[in-house]
Amino acid sequence: RISRSRRQLFLLERANYQSLDPAKLAAGEIRLADALVLDAVWVDARPKVAYTTAHLPSAHSLNSENWDQQLPQIIAIWLEQPRPVIVYCQSAKCNTSHK
Repeated sequence: RISRSRRQLFLLERANYQSLDPAKLAAGEIRLADALVLDAVWVDARPKVAYTTAHLPSAHSLNSENWDQQLPQIIAIWLEQPRPVIVYCQSAKCNTSHK
C-alpha cells in the first residue's frame, strides 16, 4: 500500500507529467514513476511548512531555512551508501530543486 505522502506526490506527478514526453525532460530531471524504483536519497526542497505537512517517508528536508544544518547530514548519508540523490519541490514550475 502506498503511503499518504507518496500517494499525494504520485497524484501531483500524474497531474503535472501525465502527457510529458520523456525526451522533453531537462538534463538531470527524472519522472517520479522512474525515480520511485531507485534506492535513492530523497531531498525535499520545499519550505519547512510544506515538508511538515507531507513528504516522502524517507525524504530529508533541505532548503534555504535549514541548509547549513541539513546539508552535512545528507552528505553523510550519501557517503555511507552512495546512490542517486533526488531533489523534489512543489511542482514542475518550481525551480527550488534545481538550485
